[in-house]
Amino acid sequence: MAKKRTKKTTGIKPVVPTKGSKPLAPAKTAGDQLFDELVQNPNDWKLRSILADWCEDNQRPDDALCLRWMITNKKRPYHGGVDTDAKATWFNANKISQGLGDTESDLPEPLFVHLSVGKVVANHISYDSVRAAEEAILAAWKKALELTDNASPNHFVP
Repeated sequence: MAKKRTKKTTGIKPVVPTKGSKPLAPAKTAGDQLFDELVQNPNDWKLRSILADWCEDNQRPDDALCLRWMITNKKRPYHGGVDTDAKATWFNANKISQGLGDTESDLPEPLFVHLSVGKVVANHISYDSVRAAEEAILAAWKKALELTDNASPNHFVP
């Protein structure tokens, strides 16, 4: 008589979705995690530098170049305090009075004109969050470099 084979078990039960359960979100990349931290700490220039290194290592050279330009020129969106879920703003440095408020959020016009449209008011563009404003400058940077003859960060000197 042949011996009956039994299936070995590890004691770990498989996860079975139940009715009404939500699908799991895809795991965040290290870049996503760094970006989330940057959104919470927009004035953290060292963190911005680490994110630039990550972008460079992950075939995102334009993002890395933009982040390094932001570090060199101390640029980040105006966010009005500690609430990073609040609106964030970029200003057109060529259209506002010198010494008016937050110079870190003043962008040179050749870059400012390529920002995606948020809420446009006179000499600035507001976004619904710091993350949206940060993403807008990365996209504007790429667009500006594509459209300029002098594809160099020096073209965007404030």
